[in-house]
Amino acid sequence: MKDINLDSAQPHCPPDCPFLSPRSFLPDTLPFYCDKYEIYLTSTDNLPDRCDQCRGISRTVQEKGLQFIKTICPNNNRLLGAFQSLKKTEQKMFVDLMEKTGFLKLLPTNPEATADLMLDHILLAYQNHEEKIGSPEFKKFSADLNKIADDTPTLLSRQNKTLLMNLFQVMDNSEKSMMNSILQSPGRLKSFLKQFDHQPKDMDLLKDTRRILYEENDKLMRDKIQEQEKIKTQDKTKDLHRQLNINQMKRLKEQQRQH
Repeated sequence: MKDINLDSAQPHCPPDCPFLSPRSFLPDTLPFYCDKYEIYLTSTDNLPDRCDQCRGISRTVQEKGLQFIKTICPNNNRLLGAFQSLKKTEQKMFVDLMEKTGFLKLLPTNPEATADLMLDHILLAYQNHEEKIGSPEFKKFSADLNKIADDTPTLLSRQNKTLLMNLFQVMDNSEKSMMNSILQSPGRLKSFLKQFDHQPKDMDLLKDTRRILYEENDKLMRDKIQEQEKIKTQDKTKDLHRQLNINQMKRLKEQQRQH
């Protein structure tokens, strides 16, 4: 990816920005993400807003939070007022979560929302997020991906690693089990990552990734069956050789007794 030079006064990401990634494939999530600064973006009139790092500006936490609310719930003055009533630490929790997760349901849908109700939603979302990323299965998956990315960066880019971590969190338990199994199989892992890299990163990415996952898992199961059959054949051959050796020894002993 090449860096691009933008006028700091330009508020929106250019449509051809190489760092602009859609996240429409994730349920209940903001649609725009910046791969360079690893942050979910707000939008104005359906155009993604450049983040502070990109524009070289510094906004307050409250200004960032208000823009997120305007993006998710346009013209909802009640929510804007409720957010402004929160403590600074609570506002920061909201902004940090939005930037990290882009999760739309951080905000209550009740049009009569109060600051207390908004805080309840934020705290619940924070707890759920911490449980997800703090779970043993996610920590192991994350560690495995980091090792793959470090060992073979040409096979797993930083952007694809982040995408897979996002997708892993919305998969069901059987799909997570398949994914972990594929990570432990070098051949299937290489095939999976190559296909994943070539998939369009659009609103069908979750569906397409599931398709690849199931295909590679089927191949992995066939590989295991073939390996088991190979082992069985090898065991039968060993048993046959063992029996032949036993029979040969019996004949030699019989011959020795006769002499």
